[in-house]
Amino acid sequence: MLGRENDRLDAATWFAQLSRLVEALPKDDAWPERHIRRAYYLQRLAPQALEPMMAIATEDEFEAMLEQGDYENAVAQFTSQVGLRKPFEDCASTPDHKVHGDLATSTGSSSEAERIRAVLEAWASSFLRSQPLAQ
Repeated sequence: MLGRENDRLDAATWFAQLSRLVEALPKDDAWPERHIRRAYYLQRLAPQALEPMMAIATEDEFEAMLEQGDYENAVAQFTSQVGLRKPFEDCASTPDHKVHGDLATSTGSSSEAERIRAVLEAWASSFLRSQPLAQ
């Protein structure tokens, strides 16, 4: 179990927070570590119906990855649960594109921060598209 039952957010609140995360990604110039951490802890508070699609890394494992600067593996800990298998390999092999849901769009560059933001957006969007199913 990812979180105690009484620690979970209700579906409406969780999806609203997920939408806010997506909205902040393209506008925020902060290094993606803040977004990675926010997404990880948000998924740990997900409604119980979504638990099978949530991260398996413990909090200590996740925080250790961030402390080591292993941002891509930290993100992969929870994005792979929803079918974004090896998302950074795809991004790295096509440096002029970014992952966005099931689409690749041209960006003109592919920094680590841009790749992380793109994968986080794809991860969050995969849940937002299924919102009615999860409630």
